[in-house]
Amino acid sequence: MKHKILLLLLSIFTGLSSCSLEEVNPSGFTIESVAASSIDGYRNLVNNCYFGMERQLYGYNQLMMLCEGGTDLWTYQKNGVSFSQFFKYGAGATMSLSTGNGVWNACYDGIGSCNTAIKYADIAPFTTPEKKNEMVAEAYFLRAMYYYNLVEQFGGVTVTTAPTVTVDLHPERTAPLDVYKNVIIPDLEFAVKWLPVNNGITKPSKKSALGFLARAYLQTVEYDETKSM
Repeated sequence: MKHKILLLLLSIFTGLSSCSLEEVNPSGFTIESVAASSIDGYRNLVNNCYFGMERQLYGYNQLMMLCEGGTDLWTYQKNGVSFSQFFKYGAGATMSLSTGNGVWNACYDGIGSCNTAIKYADIAPFTTPEKKNEMVAEAYFLRAMYYYNLVEQFGGVTVTTAPTVTVDLHPERTAPLDVYKNVIIPDLEFAVKWLPVNNGITKPSKKSALGFLARAYLQTVEYDETKSM
């Protein structure tokens, strides 16, 4: 009886493993079609680049606690316990792994969106190259900001400058100075060249790109062993 049951289960599992799932995209929409459909469609790709900023990096979030929690800039109520590990830099050596995990994931999510926007800028129906560069410059600016925050908090990190299509099980870290030279500074130089002087209050402008580029130039001294302060 036991052998019959085992044979039956084996036949069931064998049948299940041989099944295939045929996925159908009923809308027919793809990233390419969205980017190529209209300027508004491509604008949506650029808007996605901002989500990581709202998600973790600015406002009441983990980055602020990660960077400033243990300094004299912030404190909490006497005998309070809220965020005690942040304020004491991991009291009892039990800092939660989620402290850095949220910032890490938000930055790489943002970088992925920026890489997508940059890749598909050429197929969007812009009327002039200048208009295209003005909009895609936002993605370059934001990608530089994400990498800047990653390098300053984690040191050498994995660099990706194109949309990821396969899973890399052995990612390599790039030295901080190389991230600045190959990604952060070139991205900010592009942003300085093409961002408008006045770009509203919710998007980066030429002025913000110039200020951030100056900071990036100064920051590279910290990682360049051939120079001394």
